[in-house]
Amino acid sequence: MTRKTATSTDPKKPAARKRVAGTAARKAAAKAPANPFKINSKEWNREKVMDAVCNAIASSSKSITTILAAGHQGHPLPDYATVARWLNEKDENGANPICDQYARAKEAQAEFMAEELAELHNKAWVPVLDPDTGMPIVVDGRPLMTVDKASAAIVRLEADNKKWLMGKLKPRRFGDKVTQEHVGEGGGPIKARIAVEFVRPPARSEDDES
Repeated sequence: MTRKTATSTDPKKPAARKRVAGTAARKAAAKAPANPFKINSKEWNREKVMDAVCNAIASSSKSITTILAAGHQGHPLPDYATVARWLNEKDENGANPICDQYARAKEAQAEFMAEELAELHNKAWVPVLDPDTGMPIVVDGRPLMTVDKASAAIVRLEADNKKWLMGKLKPRRFGDKVTQEHVGEGGGPIKARIAVEFVRPPARSEDDES
């Protein structure tokens, strides 16, 4: 004779576990900081995103892809494909304020690179190492500095890259090619004016007629 052991099941336990899991998920969602660059945590706020991106561009020599990948103050930013789509979109009048804002930021970045270029020579200085110990030589409490071929080559390469980028970002000021442009008043086109003046001929005498 086999004896069956009855097992008591509480139908309320699974429901209780689901309620606990749901509560924990809601608490986790509440603790997660909202992304200030999104609208209702779904769509990107283009104005806020481009303000942050353009400020970072104008105050550094970083590319837009690097800035987007790094995020802003711990908050993620959209990928480059999204921003590139924004830059190519135009309204019904053919205007794109986002593209204009980005263009101004890139011009400001060229000015920032020019300031960096003025201080770039400091990177060429390297400490002189003791040939026996391999440690920097210190004179009067300061390391003895020099410029070797390797450091000079690195600085020269970085300077050439910055100059090339500056010429592309702001060719009117930093470009290698010098051009002469003739413009009219206020930078507008030259206006050609032709004036025709009618002059009465002098009176002829009788001697001239004969």
